[in-house]
Amino acid sequence: MIKSPHTFNSIHKATRRLIPEPGFLLLCIPLLFISSGCSSLFFPSTREDITVDEEYFTIKKQVIIADNAIYQNNRSGLRVRGSTPVHVTDCDIYQNGRTGINLEQSAEVTIENSNVFKNKTSGISTNNASKVIIRDTLIHQNQNGGIRIRQNEQAQQKSTYVSLLQNKIFLNGEGGVHAIADTPAPILLIVSGNAIYRNRKTGLRIEDNIHLTAKNNKLYSNGTAGIASYVTTELPPKLDIYKNKIYFNLGSGIFIRSGITGRIGLSNNLIYNNYRAGIALGLLNQAEKEQVDVEVFHNTIVGNGSNVEGAGIRNDSKGDVMIKNNIIAYNFTTGIMSDGCGGFSYNLLFANGETSNVKPDSEDFSYLTEKVQYSGCSGRQWGDVLAQPLFFNPDRYNFSLREDSPAINAADAIHSPYFDAFPSTDIGAAPFSPPTGPTQERP
Repeated sequence: MIKSPHTFNSIHKATRRLIPEPGFLLLCIPLLFISSGCSSLFFPSTREDITVDEEYFTIKKQVIIADNAIYQNNRSGLRVRGSTPVHVTDCDIYQNGRTGINLEQSAEVTIENSNVFKNKTSGISTNNASKVIIRDTLIHQNQNGGIRIRQNEQAQQKSTYVSLLQNKIFLNGEGGVHAIADTPAPILLIVSGNAIYRNRKTGLRIEDNIHLTAKNNKLYSNGTAGIASYVTTELPPKLDIYKNKIYFNLGSGIFIRSGITGRIGLSNNLIYNNYRAGIALGLLNQAEKEQVDVEVFHNTIVGNGSNVEGAGIRNDSKGDVMIKNNIIAYNFTTGIMSDGCGGFSYNLLFANGETSNVKPDSEDFSYLTEKVQYSGCSGRQWGDVLAQPLFFNPDRYNFSLREDSPAINAADAIHSPYFDAFPSTDIGAAPFSPPTGPTQERP
């Protein structure tokens, strides 16, 4: 274990006491005070095949770096390369001249309970690493982004596994998390239970051959989109984005320039009060550069948009898009704006767009109001409900359903392994749950 309170000298003394455990060969762990705070170099060992659980994987602890303050180095604070597992815990890593933590060339690293902040480039950077877990860590105020994950031509035949769990990623100068894999082998990226907020650009941005599982996160108040997916190669990202709260971002809640559904798709998300569309699919007049084949099921999409734009769901792609069992209400310009006026059914729409110029007693009121919900398309599709959703307390962002909501028992069954395991008969992100305690008076 490398352990020290905070000074360079005590870190240096601690490394001289480091004794490798049996079963691996430690070449050296030089501390380069001019170049990097901590740099570790190991003989590469054969990377064992791993079976990745649906959500998580583990990394052994063979080298432990604990209770250090690593700061004000000219380059990276901590640099790790090679396949010997490294565990970083309870460290403060800050104000370094480049990246706070730099992980390269088959690195297998766990980072937890640490504080990575105010570094010159990104807080944590991985480039062709093997397995990385970042857990319960603060990553903030880094100039060029919070976490950068990259896989390039040097790693064409192996995948990178990255798991981000229960972190706070905020106030970074660029985006919160940015992952790129322009190789045949994908990056498997699991993002679960994080708060990603107030970053200058996108909260979570992925490009190319990424297999993304993003669930139970809060993404809010980021400078552009909450989540964005792009492609620059022939391999678009695979997307499983579900059970997230995405709100108050200055772009769309979710923007899919290119992407395809993985096991689940875009499901059970609560998306509200974003500056542009709740969910935006494709880019207008750019279909030849895109691949958008996604399923948008069981989301609650409320109050998105501004005088710039603001559909609940906007689909400008030419791909295979299915929009079903969503609540889409109170969005600024329209409910569903879909190229070709199709691909959606069994959605509840209410009070999207501007209808105040239509007199309520006009015989055209219902017809014109309905057209506004669908951005001028002919009207409701099979199974659609046009009625007030009756949220429990929307003024306090409680979008759970009241017992008299028309969304209850109005959904169409979806048959897939995920929805077979977690079925819902109710439209929207969360099924109705009867109160178990004393009934609280509604506003």
